[in-house]
Amino acid sequence: MTPALVLRILLTHLAAGCGGAVAAQLKIPLPWMIGSLTVVGALGLSGLAVSTHRTVRDGAVLIIMTALGLTFTPEAARAAAALLPEMLAAAVATVAIAALLSRVLMLTAGIDATTAFFCSVPGGPVEMSMMGERNGARVPEIAMNQLLRIVLLVIIIPTAITLSGATGDVVTLHSRIAFDPAGLALSLAIALGLALIARRYGLATAFLLMPMGTGVVLGLSEANLSAVPTWMSNACQVVMGCYLGAQFRRDSVRALRRFIPSAILNVLLLTAGCSAVGYAIALVSGMPWPTAILSTSPGSVTEMAITAKVLHFDVPTVTAFHVLRIFLVLATVPLVHAGLKRIGYFGPPSRSLSASAAERSPAE
Repeated sequence: MTPALVLRILLTHLAAGCGGAVAAQLKIPLPWMIGSLTVVGALGLSGLAVSTHRTVRDGAVLIIMTALGLTFTPEAARAAAALLPEMLAAAVATVAIAALLSRVLMLTAGIDATTAFFCSVPGGPVEMSMMGERNGARVPEIAMNQLLRIVLLVIIIPTAITLSGATGDVVTLHSRIAFDPAGLALSLAIALGLALIARRYGLATAFLLMPMGTGVVLGLSEANLSAVPTWMSNACQVVMGCYLGAQFRRDSVRALRRFIPSAILNVLLLTAGCSAVGYAIALVSGMPWPTAILSTSPGSVTEMAITAKVLHFDVPTVTAFHVLRIFLVLATVPLVHAGLKRIGYFGPPSRSLSASAAERSPAE
């Protein structure tokens, strides 16, 4: 890494921090993440060189996920486990809604059905892009659609809940634990060690699952080693917002400018469908509707759990819903795609996809 790149990374994060501070002063929901995302995204789209680094982002995710895991007290875990049927129903409904909306995306964006399917199913940009590529889909559209989903929901969901006037009153055990530097260092060292081992053995989500698992174990055992202080949590949100904002480059957005309006429509329709599922679950289970909406939102687990924490809703329940959905999506989406393809849901291969395959064949 060159000194010039290091300086650019530092300046990018400094700009992100300034954006978060301004958003906090303006009382914007989830200010440190939304403010940093907005500023860095605007800089990137303006053509300025912005830079982040995966290592910095991994460090922020490690701290945040450890903190979220600490909210899993025995009582909170029992309450979340009691909602397992609702979690399974929400995960299945999400994939079904995404499959239906893929047809809309195919028609509005003029892309092939396989690409539209992997664009629509809410999963990680990397994971969905890899799955789509293995099935002959176009990676740029998938990556952009998944990125837009995460970014738009970071902005839409907290803002909508705040404007509705809904307020949470969940006070976690973690919020009552004192900050102890030695205890926090030990907690993070355990999480980091497990994450590095898991990554070495090929687990792509090592820095998501291992820190959260560490926090969950510490929370369930009521070890009470340390809380994660607010200033550190805010700094991590700045890093994560900065990382998301830096993905928006002028050249990539320009190349997909005709696709992006359809992708935004796809995200909005998916959000509406999943919100309807969440509201139905709230009616059936008695769960507060904001918690249910956050739980069934097609957003990223990290951002939605942070939103629940900041707005004082039930973090363990929101996290449990999303983690179960992640596992089910990664395990079943290839099978769902194969099954839908077998029954003719996607129709014949599109002209563009066939042409793309023909263009690749000589090189292969």
